[in-house]
Amino acid sequence: MTDDERNADVSKTLTEQWKAGELGHGAFYVRLFTGAVVVDVFDANPLRFTLYENDIDEVIAPVPSYGEYKAMQAAAPLKWSNIYSGVSLLTE
Repeated sequence: MTDDERNADVSKTLTEQWKAGELGHGAFYVRLFTGAVVVDVFDANPLRFTLYENDIDEVIAPVPSYGEYKAMQAAAPLKWSNIYSGVSLLTE
Protein backbone atom coordinates (compact mmCIF):
# COMPACT_ATOMS: atom_id res chain seq x y z
CA MET A 1 0.00 0.00 0.00
CA THR A 2 1.39 3.41 -0.96
CA ASP A 3 1.47 6.48 1.28
CA ASP A 4 -1.25 8.07 -0.87
CA GLU A 5 -3.50 5.03 -0.42
CA ARG A 6 -2.94 5.09 3.34
CA ASN A 7 -3.77 8.80 3.58
CA ALA A 8 -6.77 8.49 1.24
CA ASP A 9 -8.78 6.22 3.58
CA VAL A 10 -11.40 8.77 4.61
CA SER A 11 -13.50 6.21 6.45
CA LYS A 12 -11.01 6.41 9.33
CA THR A 13 -9.74 9.49 11.12
CA LEU A 14 -6.02 10.14 10.98
CA THR A 15 -5.81 9.12 14.64
CA GLU A 16 -7.48 5.78 13.86
CA GLN A 17 -5.15 5.25 10.89
CA TRP A 18 -2.13 5.97 13.11
CA LYS A 19 -3.25 3.59 15.83
CA ALA A 20 -3.96 0.88 13.23
CA GLY A 21 -0.50 1.29 11.69
CA GLU A 22 -1.99 2.55 8.42
CA LEU A 23 -0.85 6.20 8.43
CA GLY A 24 1.39 7.24 5.56
CA HIS A 25 4.78 8.90 5.98
CA GLY A 26 4.75 12.68 6.36
CA ALA A 27 4.46 15.69 8.64
CA PHE A 28 1.27 16.07 10.67
CA TYR A 29 -0.27 18.51 13.11
CA VAL A 30 -0.84 16.56 16.33
CA ARG A 31 -2.52 17.43 19.63
CA LEU A 32 -0.62 16.32 22.70
CA PHE A 33 -2.27 15.18 25.93
CA THR A 34 -1.34 18.61 27.36
CA GLY A 35 -3.53 20.26 24.71
CA ALA A 36 -0.60 21.75 22.79
CA VAL A 37 -0.69 21.44 19.00
CA VAL A 38 2.68 20.72 17.39
CA VAL A 39 4.08 19.37 14.14
CA ASP A 40 5.61 15.90 14.18
CA VAL A 41 6.86 13.63 11.41
CA PHE A 42 5.49 10.12 10.99
CA ASP A 43 8.33 7.95 9.74
CA ALA A 44 7.65 4.93 7.55
CA ASN A 45 10.57 2.93 8.95
CA PRO A 46 9.87 2.26 11.76
CA LEU A 47 6.19 3.25 11.73
CA ARG A 48 6.26 5.90 14.44
CA PHE A 49 6.22 9.63 15.12
CA THR A 50 9.73 10.95 15.60
CA LEU A 51 9.34 13.38 18.54
CA TYR A 52 6.13 13.00 20.53
CA GLU A 53 5.06 9.37 19.95
CA ASN A 54 4.07 8.71 23.58
CA ASP A 55 2.47 12.12 24.13
CA ILE A 56 0.04 12.26 21.18
CA ASP A 57 -3.68 12.37 21.88
CA GLU A 58 -4.89 13.09 18.33
CA VAL A 59 -3.52 13.34 14.78
CA ILE A 60 -5.26 16.45 13.44
CA ALA A 61 -4.16 17.05 9.85
CA PRO A 62 -1.30 16.62 7.41
CA VAL A 63 1.04 19.60 7.04
CA PRO A 64 0.71 20.90 3.47
CA SER A 65 3.72 20.86 1.18
CA TYR A 66 5.11 24.19 0.02
CA GLY A 67 3.34 23.76 -3.33
CA GLU A 68 0.03 23.03 -1.61
CA TYR A 69 0.54 26.03 0.66
CA LYS A 70 1.22 28.35 -2.28
CA ALA A 71 -1.89 27.04 -4.07
CA MET A 72 -4.03 27.68 -0.97
CA GLN A 73 -2.49 31.13 -0.59
CA ALA A 74 -3.29 31.98 -4.24
CA ALA A 75 -6.85 30.65 -3.92
CA ALA A 76 -7.66 32.65 -0.78
CA PRO A 77 -5.22 35.53 -0.30
CA LEU A 78 -5.04 36.78 3.27
CA LYS A 79 -3.46 39.95 4.64
CA TRP A 80 -1.63 40.45 7.90
CA SER A 81 -2.46 43.66 9.75
CA ASN A 82 -1.00 45.27 12.85
CA ILE A 83 2.25 43.35 12.43
CA TYR A 84 4.36 46.27 13.64
CA SER A 85 2.25 46.92 16.72
CA GLY A 86 3.17 43.53 18.14
CA VAL A 87 -0.32 42.12 17.52
CA SER A 88 -0.79 40.12 14.33
CA LEU A 89 -4.35 39.82 13.12
CA LEU A 90 -5.20 37.69 10.12
CA THR A 91 -7.81 39.47 8.01
CA GLU A 92 -9.55 38.78 4.74
